[in-house]
Amino acid sequence: MVSSGRDGEQTAAPEGWTPSARPFGFYTAMEISYRIGLIRAFKSVADRYWLERPTRSWWSLRKKHNPCFVVLTYHRVSPTPSPFAIDTVALPVFERQMRCLAQHFTVLTIEDLVERLQAGETIPPDCAAITFDDGYADNYHHAFPVLTALGLPATVYLATGAVGTGQVLWFDRVLRAFEQTNCESAHLPYERKPQTLSPVTQRARLAARALFWLRSLPRERRDASMRTLFTMLGVAPPAEDSSLMLTWDQVRTMARQGCRFGSHTVSHPILSQITMPEVVREVSESKRMIEHAIGRPVTTFAYPSGRAQDYSPEIVDIVRRAGYRGAVTNTTFGVNAAGEDLYRINRLRPWEEDLPSFYLKLSWYKLQDSGWRESGASSPLDGAGRACRVACR
Repeated sequence: MVSSGRDGEQTAAPEGWTPSARPFGFYTAMEISYRIGLIRAFKSVADRYWLERPTRSWWSLRKKHNPCFVVLTYHRVSPTPSPFAIDTVALPVFERQMRCLAQHFTVLTIEDLVERLQAGETIPPDCAAITFDDGYADNYHHAFPVLTALGLPATVYLATGAVGTGQVLWFDRVLRAFEQTNCESAHLPYERKPQTLSPVTQRARLAARALFWLRSLPRERRDASMRTLFTMLGVAPPAEDSSLMLTWDQVRTMARQGCRFGSHTVSHPILSQITMPEVVREVSESKRMIEHAIGRPVTTFAYPSGRAQDYSPEIVDIVRRAGYRGAVTNTTFGVNAAGEDLYRINRLRPWEEDLPSFYLKLSWYKLQDSGWRESGASSPLDGAGRACRVACR
């Protein structure tokens, strides 16, 4: 694809770029900015400086002395995303994002980054890592071929109880119940009044609220509440599905071709909602199972859900004592720098469907210092991001 340059000269558009057919607005302005290099100029500033948390109305830049790195987290990749599949990225979008990373970043595994930082080595500039949570089969069928073709390494965090067993993880059982129900309305236990279950978008929103409610409950209450929910939706508990998750043969094939694997527990519980002996079993047994399957050490861990309330200092200590050298979270969205806690590595969720927004998001988070992330202060780009999402609908 080509675009018109100065004096009518034909110049190549950025790799992976797809023009928008949407009317002029913020989204089109994003395209123009990408083409004339404004976003790249913004990134060059983010490569060199931290934007410190504002005091009063002042923002200030502080020079970076060490490179930082960004970690992306994915769950599922599919040519036909379903509203009832957890955090699914469309395959064409994933391909564009990976080409962007291959072109503009040095991509290392999270294990390599942890090892270098623990050894006191300086990491390369523009460094990124790619991770996948849970261990879905589409990681093998759709994501892995893209990564292999581009020579990009990645780490898949396995919930080992679902690998090769046909077991459906608890949140996927909930999503399937909402997908399969024929009820037109239901008085769901977390809603104040009966809710209509159509159209599909409304049902998907209710399913998301169900997950938010259920993950705040202790495991026994969660399981009992799920049974109640299935009854209200008029569906049987979802059956096993041998095609949903990776098999151990697929895991071994990916490992032989350079993919790394980490632990995501056995049954994907919210660790803060179970007892400490249960935490020890979940953290240690999953590590043992993966190491037995692939014959290699497992050195990193991903906290299920990964919010601040989903793990504790005691759980972090259990992870450390189990032999892991680092762990990833979803506590705050942002980048990581040398000297920060390697058992609380931040990650980003790349939900942007258009390439300029994806590229701008990575650059913005590279600019934020730890004060921004720890304070939860709003970004000066938040309004622009919301406008972009509205324009992209």
